Amino acid sequence: HGIPQGLSISPFLCGLHMAAGDQAAMRSGLLPPNEKGGFLLRLVDDFLLASWDKERVERFLAVLASPENPYGGEFNAGKCAAN
Repeated sequence: HGIPQGLSISPFLCGLHMAAGDQAAMRSGLLPPNEKGGFLLRLVDDFLLASWDKERVERFLAVLASPENPYGGEFNAGKCAAN
């Protein structure tokens, strides 16, 4: 059951949950805090990772797709795009 998706507090609660994932990802080295030449933006549960380092991007996607995902959700490869 839980909280309805359209409720005004839902994005706030999701943000709290995802912030814990951000911290876990930084502790594991997945998200270096100040990478030169790249950045990660997250809005609620959507990510935009820009980096010149292809291996870093591939590692990030592999961790999101794994059962040990620090964000605790499921990765939907069909909603993922890269260029």
